[in-house]
Amino acid sequence: MIDRSNIANVHSEIKESLNLTEDQFGQAVGIYFIGYCLLEVPSNLLMKYTTPSRWLSRIMISWGILTISLIFVRNFIGLLVVRLLLGVSEAGFYSGIAFYFTFWFTKKELTRSLALVGIFTSVAGILGGIISYFV
Repeated sequence: MIDRSNIANVHSEIKESLNLTEDQFGQAVGIYFIGYCLLEVPSNLLMKYTTPSRWLSRIMISWGILTISLIFVRNFIGLLVVRLLLGVSEAGFYSGIAFYFTFWFTKKELTRSLALVGIFTSVAGILGGIISYFV
């Protein structure tokens, strides 16, 4: 969640450093969701051919590498490419976690666990905004 919202937290800085227009900034924000939405289902289908722990590990590692690679972006095209790949790499994470939790929790525990994941996703977005304000 933080990678989705952090770009909004650095709106003015990223526009200035990359010389982006408002339209270009909007495209950079939106292209993330194109990759995410297109590959959400295929990502979960691929989890069937591996193990959930390996597939979720792949998601987390590629997600982290791409998030870190944002510091090397120097122009609009680079930002679009990394944001698209970030959406592609993160696709399947939440639904994969929901599937993985079915191995560990009963139905009653599962709903509570998934609710906690949702709550802490929102908390992470809030804390990310607060931290970015002070940085």
